[in-house]
Amino acid sequence: MRANVQSHAPAAVSSMHGMGNPSRTVKVASELGCCGILQIAQQRVFNSISMWWEELQGKSKAAAVSLSSEFTTSAWLIVGLGNPGPKYAGTRHNIGFDIVDALATAESITLEPSEHKAFLGAGHLAGVPVLLAKPQTYMNRSGESVSKLTKAFKVPLERLLVVYDDLDIEAGAMRLRAKGGHGGHNGLRSIMAHHENVKQIARLRVGIGRPPPGVAVPKHVLTQFTSKELSIMRDTKTESVDVIRTVLVSGIDKAVSKKGLYKPQVNAATSSTEHGEELAAAKRSVDPATGEQNVLPAAGEQGVEPAAGEQGVLPAAGEQGVEPAAGEQGVELAVRE
Repeated sequence: MRANVQSHAPAAVSSMHGMGNPSRTVKVASELGCCGILQIAQQRVFNSISMWWEELQGKSKAAAVSLSSEFTTSAWLIVGLGNPGPKYAGTRHNIGFDIVDALATAESITLEPSEHKAFLGAGHLAGVPVLLAKPQTYMNRSGESVSKLTKAFKVPLERLLVVYDDLDIEAGAMRLRAKGGHGGHNGLRSIMAHHENVKQIARLRVGIGRPPPGVAVPKHVLTQFTSKELSIMRDTKTESVDVIRTVLVSGIDKAVSKKGLYKPQVNAATSSTEHGEELAAAKRSVDPATGEQNVLPAAGEQGVEPAAGEQGVLPAAGEQGVEPAAGEQGVELAVRE
């Protein structure tokens, strides 16, 4: 049928240009018949769609070239770590995602799915071109996405900043460093592994607080912030934008001297318990419910007795956290470097 349409289409289309004349219209219709007219209409639709698709592809290629040329010479790559999907949205472990979202909102940058296994946005922060990214590979495989981004946009590690959670820092506090080890954080561990294990990767660690007695670490990092902590974290997100602006304008070394340590203005010792209670009560020397001595375990020391099937020992600095549950890949700990 296609060959038949192609052989008759030129003459038929030429004839149809004169169809303003009623008698001519009747003559053409009688010559072609209903099937012929339908074939011509189909051919016209096909040609229109082909032209539209070619034009769309041309625009997409042009946009890609424009983005590549602008953001492969002096752009910073700001990566927030977390786990994808609504199950993990808003959890302590996803604070890296939340910081990147705060940056995107502040500078009207849109994050969209990309071929680099990440939500990606491009724009300017303090006049400096930036790429904002949220890897969608799950925390333990963050390096897969970040390595694709650094290669695609030719970003040197001197212009890479990673934002992630740290349970050994009080909720809402931040620590900026120019380099260091992964400190047991599997997201940063993966990024370093995909970049020859170099330590010269700038990082902004955001405190989420340690769990109170009776709450296992894996459960704690996947909980939402309490209402009091949310108020603190709002200020932290605002401050994080200023910290990152300082990094872009002044460089990481000067930024560390100016903004290396941030502590919230109010007492941030309000991590949630399993039932939504405040950590402040759990930190008292005497448990108000039982009257017994209540001491929080130090980092790396034995914690509380685990529930059936749960991890019971808090990891020491630099050690692996907890293994993810079956079928999951994104639950691990952020511990002190």
